[in-house]
Amino acid sequence: MEIIEFKLGENQPISVGLPREGNIQCMLSFKYSSEGMQEEVEIHVNGYSADSKYNWISAKTNSFDSIRITKSTAESLKLPEPLPKRKIEMPNEEKLKLYLKLKDDLERKNLI
Repeated sequence: MEIIEFKLGENQPISVGLPREGNIQCMLSFKYSSEGMQEEVEIHVNGYSADSKYNWISAKTNSFDSIRITKSTAESLKLPEPLPKRKIEMPNEEKLKLYLKLKDDLERKNLI
């Protein structure tokens, strides 16, 4: 496993890696005031592998000075618990619409 370290300012580095093929995503979101002054920074580091999602950091801060991304010399990494996969269900209203449309189509074709 190849391990990458994210060092945010003077904080301890955050080590991330995936057990197999996947993507690591680092998102920085800056909010500015109407005067152009930095008000808030959101930092998210996530990993996506097969059907697992890992979250190493999700934080908000008022200041941000630097980020350094390097390849780690560490040999291994303890992964955070994978986030549960959300099962997306179709709303009942949509199911009913789909059923009625299908029923109507089948009746028009004299199949039911």
